Amino acid sequence: MLNPLEIVQSENFREWNLGKFTGLSNTVAQKAMMRQMGFNMKFTSDSWRNYVSKTTTKERMNSLAAADETGETETYSELKQRLLGGIEQILTDCRPGRVAITMHGTAMMVLLKALSKETYYSAGIGNASISIVVLKQ
Repeated sequence: MLNPLEIVQSENFREWNLGKFTGLSNTVAQKAMMRQMGFNMKFTSDSWRNYVSKTTTKERMNSLAAADETGETETYSELKQRLLGGIEQILTDCRPGRVAITMHGTAMMVLLKALSKETYYSAGIGNASISIVVLKQ
């Protein structure tokens, strides 16, 4: 068992792996998502908002994975399974009580959706926000 207040880094909670899109501007990835799903209009902030309003996070993530010919970009399901594996590890290694997890917003949205049996919805998670989750058996 881990000691209270012990800090442990886990690969399970790293950000969404963007494969070949890692390090590129958000616009490059956003354009790739839109093209992959057949949204072939000129890219603008309005066209991006329109695309987001007509698609789910899962669809957008999977479209970016499909646009990556290297196969390195994680799909929604791959990210979800990795994050849930991290939760399982915490439940195995930690004493009952409070645990703090830090991660990027997209990963957090996917995890919250998975833990809520796909009922959670958010348009986004703000920088330095806090989400409180209570797991009940």
